Amino acid sequence: MSEVIDTPTIINRALARIGAAPIASIDADDDETRAVMAIWADLVDAAFVLWDWHWPRRIRALEALAAKPFGYATAFRFPADAMGPPLALYASEAARADPLRDYRVEGREVAVDASVLWGRFVCRIDPADWPADFRLAFTVWLASSLCVPLTHDADLAARLAQEALGAPSEQGRGGLIGRAIAGDAAKSGGVAPLNTSDTLTSAHRGGRDWSFF
Repeated sequence: MSEVIDTPTIINRALARIGAAPIASIDADDDETRAVMAIWADLVDAAFVLWDWHWPRRIRALEALAAKPFGYATAFRFPADAMGPPLALYASEAARADPLRDYRVEGREVAVDASVLWGRFVCRIDPADWPADFRLAFTVWLASSLCVPLTHDADLAARLAQEALGAPSEQGRGGLIGRAIAGDAAKSGGVAPLNTSDTLTSAHRGGRDWSFF
């Protein structure tokens, strides 16, 4: 029988890499589990915005709000699993609908001249739906991030971080993550140059230096 791939599975695989005991439940109310889950949450967010991944993109219907700000017809709330601003917005669910050009984003809301709205977002999806190469890279990265808090072994943490992310000069896009980026770019028909992303994504997210967790 194949193993269920979920959050506890990934965490316990990472813990095994540093010789730490597995957690019984991600909801356990103890100091170690709370620390592990805090690191998990931060790292998932960091990993999903590290590259303009194609595999977590999803089309979602947006919920209309009562407010009508900035002179637009309707305001909409981002879906709960959206990890950032929309990559595109549509006033129709018809195939090949043209994306909207005139809208305004404020926090996790967007105002447009439309009565219904769909958006393409990078979404937080379950580990079972992560590509195998990304899942491996993330597991090793998580192991490196948990190593010092749980084992105080800074040397092992550094080795695992380099395995996951490459040398510091690669700014978090080398190693196993770099291979996952290359695989994602190849499947999408694009290229994966170091430290670059598309113009729209760069405008939404902005540039920043990367450091190991």
